Amino acid sequence: MADLKIHFSILLLQFCVLLIFQMDLANAKTLPSFIMPCKRNDVQLGSCLQRTVEKLRPHLKTGIPDLQLPPYDPLFLPLVTLSEQSPGKAVRFTATFTDLYAYGAHKSLLKQISVDLKKPSLRTRIVFPKLRIVANYVIDGQVLIVPIRGEGKANCNLTNVDADIVMNGRYLQKMKKQHFNVQESNVTLSIGGAQLYFGNLFNGNKELGDATNVFINKNWKEIIDEIKPVIEDSVASLVKSFISPIFDNFSIDQLLTT
Repeated sequence: MADLKIHFSILLLQFCVLLIFQMDLANAKTLPSFIMPCKRNDVQLGSCLQRTVEKLRPHLKTGIPDLQLPPYDPLFLPLVTLSEQSPGKAVRFTATFTDLYAYGAHKSLLKQISVDLKKPSLRTRIVFPKLRIVANYVIDGQVLIVPIRGEGKANCNLTNVDADIVMNGRYLQKMKKQHFNVQESNVTLSIGGAQLYFGNLFNGNKELGDATNVFINKNWKEIIDEIKPVIEDSVASLVKSFISPIFDNFSIDQLLTT
């Protein structure tokens, strides 16, 4: 009877080990075949990463489920909220955008990628020659000396958008593997030109709505300069939410070979 208990215990232990092994296999992630990892000691690591990202470009338009990356063009965001209520600001408002679509990202130009594996940090610079954004909006506030209030459709055409993105983080151990954990993401934007239109301002008052849209477009640069920190913070949060799953699912050894 004692031998039977010992044999049963051994079988149970073997079953548990096998179960854990199977669970580990089920949770294991493998990089898509079209991604060729760079070598971490490559003196031209930034250039190698830039070439890798360029190879991803054809797949970005429809998204890469294996990397948990959504379709890149159009990029769909269910909800974006912007608010600037700081005292003394020339532009003070609260705006909510729903069902936002951004078109034109597939024509972006990747200008630079640099990596510091010691900090660790990742920096990239991307230029978007043209971006078109459409969304439902609700806005209430004041733009320079003009009040703005309404609810409807918004259209925005941007040209020469230059985005400098820096992600700082730390290394974490997961399943005995080293992962890069994004702690903060910072974005600096430069916008070459903008055409904005908000439909149905002031409950559909055409005269007030048209005059406000004309004023906004005549003063777009000053307005965007006022609210740019808010936009940059919002974009930084989005970048972090898009990039973090890649580093969560794939270890440094998978993303950068020795």
